[in-house]
This record gives sequence, structure tokens and C-alpha cells, in this order.
Amino acid sequence: MTCFLGVSPNAIYPCPHCDKTFKVLGSLRRHARYFCGKKPPPLTGYKKWSEEDFECLKCNKHYKLYCTLKRHIIHECDKPKKIACPVVGCDYMAKMNDRMLSH
Repeated sequence: MTCFLGVSPNAIYPCPHCDKTFKVLGSLRRHARYFCGKKPPPLTGYKKWSEEDFECLKCNKHYKLYCTLKRHIIHECDKPKKIACPVVGCDYMAKMNDRMLSH
């Protein structure tokens, strides 16, 4: 029996291009589309500041994790602030909803 999510308790979905197998059909599809046989493009615009620190070369912000720096470069750095504070008279602008909520 397969539920609507494509999960079957007994089925295993093998990748036809490599030796990986998946329990969820959607995971196999995502793997085949984005990961199988493909290397992600290298992230540029940063330097390793120290053994525990990564620095963005555009704005000089530092991050302890490479993945956090990568998210910053893709989603935040040099992006305009689009979310305006709904309070009348407040000029605060944010790039992300969570920053607006904490404001």
C-alpha cells in the first residue's frame, strides 16, 4: 500500500544513474534532478577568516558556519530591504519576515 506522499513501507526506489536508494519517490526525483552526477557550482565571494570563521567579501560579515554564509550571500547580501514596518511613522525596513517580527 502506498500513501498519497509516495511512501511505501516495503518499496525501495533505486536511482538508475548511481547506487543510491530511497524510500520516498519524491526524494529519488529530487536527487535525480538536482544532485545525481552534478556538482553544485562553487560559492564565490568569501574567504575563510580563520579555522572557525567565514567572511563575506562584499559586506565583511562573519559567520561560523559555511552554510550560514552561503545563505547570506544567496538571500541577503546586496538585496534591498522590501518589508516595511506597518506601524505608522516607523521607517524601519527589513529583508526578511522574521527580522520584521523581532522588530
